[in-house]
Parts: sequence; structure tokens; C-alpha cells
Amino acid sequence: MPPTPPFPTRAKGQEWLGGRYTLSIEIHDGKRVFHPDCILWLELPDRVVVGSTLIDPREPVMLAEMLNNAMLRPAIGQPRRPARIRVASEEWASELRETAGDIPIVVGPVPELDAAFEELRAMVERSANPTYLDGGATSPDVIAEFFAAASLLFHAAPWNLIQDQQIIRVDIPAFGIEDACLSVIGAVRESLGLLLFRSIDDFMAFAPRQVRKREPGHPIVLRSFSFDPRKAIPKSLIREIRKHRWPIAGAAAYPMLLCFDAEMEQIQATERDFRIMTACTHAFLSFFERHGGIFDIDEPEQTLEVFTTDDGVTVTLTAPHPELDIE
Repeated sequence: MPPTPPFPTRAKGQEWLGGRYTLSIEIHDGKRVFHPDCILWLELPDRVVVGSTLIDPREPVMLAEMLNNAMLRPAIGQPRRPARIRVASEEWASELRETAGDIPIVVGPVPELDAAFEELRAMVERSANPTYLDGGATSPDVIAEFFAAASLLFHAAPWNLIQDQQIIRVDIPAFGIEDACLSVIGAVRESLGLLLFRSIDDFMAFAPRQVRKREPGHPIVLRSFSFDPRKAIPKSLIREIRKHRWPIAGAAAYPMLLCFDAEMEQIQATERDFRIMTACTHAFLSFFERHGGIFDIDEPEQTLEVFTTDDGVTVTLTAPHPELDIE
């Protein structure tokens, strides 16, 4: 059916590519398992995905309606109509012509859309099958050290004494960490662990939102080290834990490291991130053992101590944080 007014005018120089693809993730519908299809619309020359819809391959697809929705409510930018549409089959072209109106539709290869789908597929698979090992880029030994530190942290239970507002300054020169901010979470028993913020300003502005793939130019501003119960851990992570026999402190103590950028959107933790949090955890536990009493004092004197890990990484902790001013 033709679009109903009011409808956006046609944008000059913009070509939209449309196509249908099948994702490798599994959807469970009762006893039946299927792989969902995805309808994509890519805008050139900016290579922006303006529309994406997951569909049940068993159901009929209304391509014209999906095009209409993408033009009226594009994922990015204002409503608009492309100057031209390109699809890979005459079947698609025929079905879309009624909705497209006077927009020319070209049948031909869509390699740009194929590439966009591959990026989407990789992102979806990473989300559906998370990994500690980052596709082999992170050493199992590094994760083993992280798990060992996690077990020590879980048993030490610093959240029984420390409030999340009692923040600590962290400096790790070997990793370019300067004037960072460490917060212990778990006083209200909702989530247990450590949060390492890039700065005290990031700590003050903390407000997590949604998740996305890491992109160049999006530095990590928060590393969240927490514990989850076994039932909440994805199967892909359980398989890695079993394979490498990483130590677990208990059924409710499966460690997770999540990294977030300045938009508080999740990005993949790398080997460097695990090494940072491992070094930070060991230093914090030593600090807590020696100076834990300062967290039970209303106005404690500032305490600074330097720790060196077994692999030679120097970590400096200062508590309370020199810039802390919470009433």
C-alpha cells in the first residue's frame, strides 16, 4: 500500500540497499528451535543502517511495510526517502515498487549491505556467546590470575565494611591509569565487587545505559568487576571455566568483568583490562588488610601506599580519594 501523508521528502544523493539475511543465533519456541532472519536497510554514501528487523522465518514478510517504517522512523536521523533503492532480486524490487512510489529501484549486487550484515552478525554472536578470552586474544593464564584474585576478594568481603561512596584513588603507571577512582559495591547486597572509574568525575556522573560494540575513539571509563550466581552465567562462559579449571569461590561467586565507554555502553574486555583489574584487586586487598579501619572512621586521615604485584606492576592507592567531597 502507498505511504500515507504526511511523508518525508526524498533526500538527494542517498541510496538505500535492502536485503534479507539469516542469523546464526538460536531462538527457542517451545520444542522448536530456529534461526531468525534479519531485514536490513543501509544508507549510502554514509553506510548508516537506517532499519533492521528480526523476523520469524516461518511468518510472511511484508517488505513494503518494513521499507515504509524505515523511511518514517529511521534508526538514525530524521524521516526521509532515499533518492534510489538497490536490492539483489527482482522479486524484492517488484514487491517494493508500490511503497517506493517514484523512487527508482535497481536490481543488482549489494556488497556494501553484505559487509554491514557481517558486522552485525559478529556483534550479535559476541553478545549471544560472550567470552572471557576475547576470541583467543586473551591468555587463559591471565584469566586464571583474575579468577584467583576474585576468589580472594569474595572471601574478604570488603563490602561488609566499606560504602560505595568511600572511594579510593588508583594509579597504575604501567597501564596508563592515573587518578582513577575505585569504589567497592555490595553494601546493599544488590551486587558485589569493585568499580574502577577513569576519574572521580566519571564516578560522579555514573549512569549505565545500553550495550554496543567498541569503536575507535571510545575509551573505557568504567571497569565493573562483580560476582554473579552460576544460573546467570551464559553457557559459553561456563564452558570456558570448565575447560580451563579456573577457581570459583562459590555458586554465587562467578566473576565478571564488564567495560563501558563514555556513553556507558558496554565494550569487550581485553587482556589489558583483566590485568588492570587483577593488579588493582591484589593491591586493594593488601590495602584493606592493613588499613581497613579507616573506612570505619567518619573523617579518617589520608593514607597512601604503594604495592608491587608478582609480575612487577606498581599500584598506588590513596584513601580517602584526595578529591572526595561528599556530604
